[in-house]
Amino acid sequence: MRIIEQIASKLSELVQYRNDASHGLVSVGEILGQQQFLEFASFIRVLCSSLNALHRSYALTLLQETGDAQKIGTLTEKLRGNIVICKVTSGTLEREQIISFLADGYCVERRILSMQVDNVEVSAMSFDGEVELGIKLDKAISRKKAAVLTNSAW
Repeated sequence: MRIIEQIASKLSELVQYRNDASHGLVSVGEILGQQQFLEFASFIRVLCSSLNALHRSYALTLLQETGDAQKIGTLTEKLRGNIVICKVTSGTLEREQIISFLADGYCVERRILSMQVDNVEVSAMSFDGEVELGIKLDKAISRKKAAVLTNSAW
């Protein structure tokens, strides 16, 4: 609950500053020093990033219902060097494809840089049954467990 209180407090502080500045009660330089500005900018970046992940999570869930996104497997392990292990059960994956990792309120898209099955590099693979697949991604992910989806809608 402490994090929610901190977010509410920071948002309230930002709104109060905005209101005071917009009504001419203070000049921008009076309240906002460089450190405070950087804190607000960082807060806004994190807030926007969180809202984006929540929106993408909701959108992908809806796309699954319409058949425009398919769950193809599950993330089972996260290794160093942007490498993940997934149990893939269906679909087709190929190098440079964008895949989504989806969990409660969490959704990120990552590009596949390379894939391995049984320590053998593959550039593309179709799945019909469970296969453990090592995938090197373009960026790290922060979750250890998530659904893996392909998406034809965007």
